[in-house]
Amino acid sequence: MQPIPVPPQNEIDFSSALKAAEETALEAGELLIERFFKPRTTRQKGPRDLVTDADGSAEELIRSRLLRQFPQCQFMGEESWQGGQVLPDGLVWVIDPLDGTTNYSQRYPVFSVSIGLMYNSEIALGVVYDPMQKHLFSTRRGAGAYCAGEKLHVGSAPNLADAVVGLDWGREKSVRERMVEVFPRLLMQSETLRSGGSTALGLCYVAAGWLDAYFHFSPSLWDIAAGTLIAEEAGSVVSDLQGNQWQPESINVLAANAAVHAELLEFVREASKQ
Repeated sequence: MQPIPVPPQNEIDFSSALKAAEETALEAGELLIERFFKPRTTRQKGPRDLVTDADGSAEELIRSRLLRQFPQCQFMGEESWQGGQVLPDGLVWVIDPLDGTTNYSQRYPVFSVSIGLMYNSEIALGVVYDPMQKHLFSTRRGAGAYCAGEKLHVGSAPNLADAVVGLDWGREKSVRERMVEVFPRLLMQSETLRSGGSTALGLCYVAAGWLDAYFHFSPSLWDIAAGTLIAEEAGSVVSDLQGNQWQPESINVLAANAAVHAELLEFVREASKQ
């Protein structure tokens, strides 16, 4: 793992930024909990892509808190980012204020707040908060990954046959067709499969050893910016589905311990060809 380049001291202190991200994620999580059982406005952004009024409110809270403390940073949020914009250099907050909007809109209690900070296209720190379980996952590059003060370590499953594998379906028709090819074969080759509906939590569960692997064919950067670093800092191999080290420009993701990663990567490749 390469250390992230250190920005000039007048730009940002990553320890202070991590503390601010943790505090902001907790505050946004409380907002989501407060509104969880209340009537809400829901609309379609696109096919199988919902947004609620809580998404926008949580994003605005996060934006205002972080940019007030760190005005030198740019901001990339799911609800405000315009498609086709170029990923900026320098310091960029990458956030999903509500990862698992479909779950939230159904009052299915699995969702999260995800906050990552990039520096020159490298993830420098990440925070993922599960408001329902009150699990706060966080990391700073090179410093390990933690939840509730406990250091996280990936699971020790020795092979795919013993692995509990997490996945999510994606929205696009082509992605779902690909998943239909992979899913039944993988179900028979692994211990079992799980789909939770929050990509950020799926990656954190790999970090904690609660899942042995997680993959997604078409996540957005804000879904996984924080979770990929949390998984990596806990000892996971994190790549795209071609086996290249995951980068913010990657279009898919696979995280697992080294033994399961190699086997699952080969399996997904072969199953996708059939």
